[in-house]
Amino acid sequence: MESPIPNLRQYLPADGWFQEISRLAEKIERMDREEQIKFSGILDCSAISTIEDVLQAADSLSLYEYIPSVTCSRELGGYVVENGFMEFPREVWPYLDYPGIGEEYYASYNCAYTTSGLVVRKEEEPEMEEGSSQGLQIR
Repeated sequence: MESPIPNLRQYLPADGWFQEISRLAEKIERMDREEQIKFSGILDCSAISTIEDVLQAADSLSLYEYIPSVTCSRELGGYVVENGFMEFPREVWPYLDYPGIGEEYYASYNCAYTTSGLVVRKEEEPEMEEGSSQGLQIR
């Protein structure tokens, strides 16, 4: 099966399910490139065990946010700090452990890296607890 979704094959059953796979192909055809990227990330951050799970993931695009160009923990840490999800005085920004902050965020939320960005479930946008990450107090 050919698809613009690079990781899709690993989530599909080996044989049968022709009707479901045809429905899925129709859904994918209607997706723009950003939605395809988001769908790929949803597959990787969801519990997928059946073709129905894959179809449900295809229908849940609106529940996820796509953050382009955030493809590693360092970039994620920078994004979290620069967008105010974790607040630090600007003068300490050069000394922050951005990969560590990114890893902490990634481990705490339902998200997945794709080749071109991060996909994260919308209601799980960051709200870090005080005192977490590097022992610095978060306002």
